[in-house]
Amino acid sequence: MTKPNDPPTRDQNPTDKFGSLGRTSSWSDRWHALAYRQLDGILDRWYHPLKHSLLWPVSGKVLEIGAGTGINFSYYRPGMLVIAVEPNRAMHDRLRSRAKEHRLRLEIIDQGAESIPLSDNSIPFVTGTLVLCTVKSPGEVLKEILRVMQPGGVFTFIEHVADHGGRLNFQKAVYWPWYWAAGGCCLTRDTRQWIAATGFENLQVEERQVGPAWLPMRSHIVGSASKPIPQSNA
Repeated sequence: MTKPNDPPTRDQNPTDKFGSLGRTSSWSDRWHALAYRQLDGILDRWYHPLKHSLLWPVSGKVLEIGAGTGINFSYYRPGMLVIAVEPNRAMHDRLRSRAKEHRLRLEIIDQGAESIPLSDNSIPFVTGTLVLCTVKSPGEVLKEILRVMQPGGVFTFIEHVADHGGRLNFQKAVYWPWYWAAGGCCLTRDTRQWIAATGFENLQVEERQVGPAWLPMRSHIVGSASKPIPQSNA
């Protein structure tokens, strides 16, 4: 598989789950946290039908990759444990307040998802919405997701992807301004290829168009995949 020529995102930081190391948020972290809080309402209107059908079946315990400001918390069942991977500390207060609002138990892992401090085969559900566009190494993140999932566990995702034809040319034209304004968001990743190459099974993917026609991130994939269950030798 050819690795997309994506620029690197910022370095990730140590986890807050096991005790804060006193790191403060950078100005860019604070800017993006503020921007996403302002955009939450618009994004929720665009993605509500997809998220409702995709996230409502999740129950018990879920690992959410790139939880952001907790915009997905309203789709989880009250009482669930949400383990939120979110390296931007400027978003953590909003994560906590939304968890309380929706009666969720919350643990925050304050680092990138390229190395998740959880045991193998420990998580029944993993979710990620609009996150693989910004991670430094989508292949490594997906390998980590597969590692921590229980056999038979389910990974659900909504991701914007590289478009085709004139729309792809548009994405390339606005790539760098969008990348800097949107916190390292890469418009031209072939995320479906990354997911298919990781080792999941029962991969189900739908292509959807989300948002207004002028939006460079309009082409999406929506779907789920599971971790293979080892075959018994008996």
